[in-house]
Amino acid sequence: MKKSVIFISRAALIGALYFVLTISLPALSYGPLQFRLSEALVLIAVIFPEAIPGLTVGCVLANFFFSPYGIYDMVFGGLATLLGAVGTYLLRKNIPLASLPPIIFNTLLVPVIFIINDASTVYYVAMFEILASEIVTVGIIGIPLTYGLRKAFHKAGLLMKKKSQTEDEDDVLTDTTADCVKIDKNDDDNSSAHINGKTYTPTELWDRFLAGNNLSGCSYDSWAFGIEPDLLAHLVATGQKTATSSALPLYEIAGEPIPEVDDEYSIILDSKGNAVCIIKTTKVEIVPFNKITEMHAQKEGEGDKSLDYWKKVHQDFFTNEMKNAGLEFTPNMKVVFEEFEVVFKP
Repeated sequence: MKKSVIFISRAALIGALYFVLTISLPALSYGPLQFRLSEALVLIAVIFPEAIPGLTVGCVLANFFFSPYGIYDMVFGGLATLLGAVGTYLLRKNIPLASLPPIIFNTLLVPVIFIINDASTVYYVAMFEILASEIVTVGIIGIPLTYGLRKAFHKAGLLMKKKSQTEDEDDVLTDTTADCVKIDKNDDDNSSAHINGKTYTPTELWDRFLAGNNLSGCSYDSWAFGIEPDLLAHLVATGQKTATSSALPLYEIAGEPIPEVDDEYSIILDSKGNAVCIIKTTKVEIVPFNKITEMHAQKEGEGDKSLDYWKKVHQDFFTNEMKNAGLEFTPNMKVVFEEFEVVFKP
């Protein structure tokens, strides 16, 4: 399915959810003393950027057709939702921090609607009423909801991620299923047959892997390395790189589960999104950065494979990543060290 179709479909679904949640509880969704449960959805922009237009359109339509404040609620409420969603997306590396833009913009803009409708409305009173409402719906309900959704989407195989990624590129929908099952049938196909000159999408390569190994229903992630994706993908495919590492705190603030050994497959992509090979996780360790050994560095297979090279490259990378997430790198920061083996390549 084309990315544009996926983008529009998800935006429409998110907008519809916001619309339905808003109009289904009109007594709670409109007025100075409101408790709009649909506001708990605004942090979905952390996961999907298409939530920005979806949430905005859903809010505008709900306010236009059902708000007693009419056009004013459509304009100021829609603007608050748009600005909040954009801010949430820009701060997506830290979900609690990403909750602030919708809280702030709604607190500042929504009271204007009530003042226009009733000149006797005291701005600061209305502002604190909206602030309390947003703290509950976005902060208390929305933050754990977003962590839960992100974990659920990841477990279901609906998110692609990049190892040691900068997260400058968005999560993308991918076709996966659950629970790996062996099919009992005779098949002499060579699962690692190579077809010269052909490139594969993740779905195409995955289908070839399942067919060639008599498997059905396994799940997978698709990702590219955050730096030098073509080189590192080549090192993996040729067996020179059998491990990768990432910062544990980044998993924690994103609410993502760390890799697991059981049936954990990944499709390695190049810089153009082409599938290069399929790997399976064989071992996962949580190791302090300053406890990484020469053996760890050799398994990563980068540069001259020395520990000094590994530390220099990864300290620079992790320092930047942690800074972008509002955190500070320390020598004893815990690293997720994941070992893998190539199980299929075209």
